Amino acid sequence: MPDETFWQLRFEPARWIAEKHIVKVYVGTDGRHQDEFLRGDHPATLFKGSIATPSLEAAVINAKYVNSNPLDRIARDFHANGLNLSKQTMSNWTVWSAERYFLPLYEWMKKRQLEAHVNQCDETSLEVIHDGRPAGSKSYMWVHLTGELSPVPKIIIYEYQKTRHSDHPKEYYKDFAGFLMTDGLEQYHKLERDLDLEGALKDLTPEERLKERQASIKPLVEEFFAWIRETLSGQKVLPKGETAKGLNYCLNQEKYLKVFLTDGEVPVDDSASERTLRNFTIGCNYALYRIMFCSAA
Repeated sequence: MPDETFWQLRFEPARWIAEKHIVKVYVGTDGRHQDEFLRGDHPATLFKGSIATPSLEAAVINAKYVNSNPLDRIARDFHANGLNLSKQTMSNWTVWSAERYFLPLYEWMKKRQLEAHVNQCDETSLEVIHDGRPAGSKSYMWVHLTGELSPVPKIIIYEYQKTRHSDHPKEYYKDFAGFLMTDGLEQYHKLERDLDLEGALKDLTPEERLKERQASIKPLVEEFFAWIRETLSGQKVLPKGETAKGLNYCLNQEKYLKVFLTDGEVPVDDSASERTLRNFTIGCNYALYRIMFCSAA
């Protein structure tokens, strides 16, 4: 009879490994090297005089920015496993890592992102406890990502700014020559290039998607805007009512809302940006943010 084989899954909690490094020191005892010291090379570390290692800082970043855990909870979890690490220390490590190590990666990712034919952008408000202004001042986290339907590597970049001013996207996208998918925020439309909207039919190639849009969706879009104009011109709604405001808003966005009918890579809406911001906003519910150079999802 054949042996019976079955599987089980065992969980092993995280463990800490204390690395002991010994730097040899020698002193001369006679001749020309009398009382001369010779010290071995010190191993490279993330931060001078710190116990931080790449794997430990990666665990902090993953817990805080991927799993949206507040630093207090991370500190308690570490303490339960025998490591006393304050939230201030973890905060400092992350800020220093951003300043010293992540900035080159951030710039490289931004360069690659702006090479894409289609990009998407959105922003959300937040409060920070330290950025040179009074605590509680409203600030904004902008998210920039390659197009949801684009056949390129998915790149997501978060950019902190103190305001929602149009100068921020204008500066960020100054070297971008493609389509930018956004919501209807006026600041985006102040850019000097045509950076716009829309798209669907995710399982098709960009060429197939565009052909299908032209055949089946474009007539519906044109019919929709014709209906809006007829409704407004015929005074079928109150001129200053909420319905009229909504219809006028659609007309003001018509140019942007039709871009997806000219390019198969442009998505139908900006939901990808909104989903990308969701994890960040979940984290904001747990803790105020201290300003950092950059963060990537």
